[in-house]
Formats: sequence, C-alpha cells, structure tokens
Amino acid sequence: MEPQPFYVRIAKCETAQIPQNSEEFQINGAGVTFFSDAITHSSLFRHDLESDDIFATFFEGTPFESSWRATFYEPAKGETARINPPQSSKGVFIRTSGHADFDIEKQMLRVAQFTRGSNTLPRASVRETAPNSIFISDNGAFGYISGNADQFLRIFATQMLAMAYLDAISSTLHALRQAVIQHRTDDNGTHDAIRLVHERGLLFNAGFHQRNPIKAENPELQHVWESLSQHLHLEAQHSELSAHLSALTEWLRADEMRKDDAGREEQIRREKKMQAEQQALDARREAEQKRNTYVSFGFLGLISILLIALVLAR
Repeated sequence: MEPQPFYVRIAKCETAQIPQNSEEFQINGAGVTFFSDAITHSSLFRHDLESDDIFATFFEGTPFESSWRATFYEPAKGETARINPPQSSKGVFIRTSGHADFDIEKQMLRVAQFTRGSNTLPRASVRETAPNSIFISDNGAFGYISGNADQFLRIFATQMLAMAYLDAISSTLHALRQAVIQHRTDDNGTHDAIRLVHERGLLFNAGFHQRNPIKAENPELQHVWESLSQHLHLEAQHSELSAHLSALTEWLRADEMRKDDAGREEQIRREKKMQAEQQALDARREAEQKRNTYVSFGFLGLISILLIALVLAR
C-alpha cells in the first residue's frame, strides 16, 4: 500500500493575520528551539487550533520583520507545486513504512511529480540527511521522505526561516538600489536615505546573518539548511548584499571626507573674509584717528594765534 503524503503550503502573510487566540507552536511538547539564539529570541511561532495553520514571525521588531503561514492541504489530482518564490513555497512529506519492500526511489519520483511535474530530479536537489531520510529541495518546493513525522515539522519551520532570510536580503538589496538610483537623479535629501538603508544592511549582517543558523545538536537540520541555502542561493545573495554594503561604506566615508574638506575650505574662506574685514576696519579707525589728530592740532593752532593776537593788541 502506497504511503499517504502530507502536503504543506507556505506563504508570506501580514503579522496582523496571526489569530490572537493562537497558541505556541510545539513539536512533541517542545517549542522551536533548534535555531541559533539570535534567531530564536527574535522569532515567534504560533499554532491556530481552529484552522491547524502554523504561523511564524522572524526578526521581530526590526526592519526585516516578516510573517509566514503554513497550511496543510490536499492538492488536486496531478497538481504540481506552482509557486511564487520567494513569497511562497510548497512541501510534501512521505512517511517511510519501515517495510523491506518500501521503494524509496519510487517515492522520490512522487516528489519529482509534485515539485516539477516530471519523473526526474536534479542530482543536486537530493540529499540524504540521515539514515533512511531523504530531503529534496527543488524548483522552489521541497520534499522529505522519512519515518520521522516530527522532523518534517521542524523542516518546514526551517524552510520558513530560509524564506525569511531570502526576503530580508532581497528587500534590503532592493532598497539599496532604489536609494542609489534616487541619489543619481535627485541629490536633495537622498544622503540620509542611503545612510538609513546602509545601516539596515549592516544591522542584518551583524545581528542575524549566519551561514548555518541551526544549532550544532541538530545535524540533520543543518544538512537541510545547507540544501535550502544552495537551492535558494542564499549565500550568493548575501555576498552581493555585503559587496554593496562595502562599496557604500567607502562611498559614505569619501563623502564625509569631501564634506570635511569643504567645511575646512569654507572655514578658511570665512577666516580670510573676517581678517580682511578686520583689516579694513583697522584701516578706517587709523584714518579716523589721524583725521581727529589733524583737527585737534589745527584747533590748538588757531587758539595759539588768537592768544598771540590778543597779547599784541594790548
């Protein structure tokens, strides 16, 4: 008897869509604690008991905050995982039976039919993450063949984080490009916009980016993350972001130096102007003093002549 697959659809959503009466999402009685501390402390996982949907918010309270909704569903017959990356993804879990006649190759073909509508999978898409466990990241979707149903829940939570990473990097890259383009066409006030986005990118790099954000005690999930990172080109995207940030750091430093130079030149110009004005004022004062001296001497001379005249008149 063929094992019954379980399907999940993941899509970006608004944080406000998370039901207020939802509960903490738990896997086998434990919360989502297999991510690094930086991710765990800025994430929120909720389980809506009414719909059975799982919600996740990553990078809570930061410019990169994003929320995601995982919905279990039953696809229509022949439906493939048509998705809109990086805003959505789909996954399938096929539970191994443990019987000797279980054909894992056949189940991989079922995953291929779901992810791409064909009977073949690229070799790079398939990874054995643990004994008798296969993870497939293909065409923006994913599949997991294993006897561990709880691990599938951890895997689609990891898929959610990978999509949040991609969303944060992509949105920051877009904001950087837009700020630079705006600066080229309108220099008025765009320096502040560039600095703001530059600081945003540095914050992501310093606070959240990790090549593998899965704790070391979860080696299978680390393998899953490596597959997701490779498939979604996370490190390539991050390298591009880092290159842009480095270039902008140099540009901002040069811009500050230009401003400092311009400021110094303006200070020198003002000092020279003040010096010239002071010299002109001193010259006027000196001329005024000389004029007053001449007037004083002339007045005294006149008094002297009058006195002499009076003496002679006697």
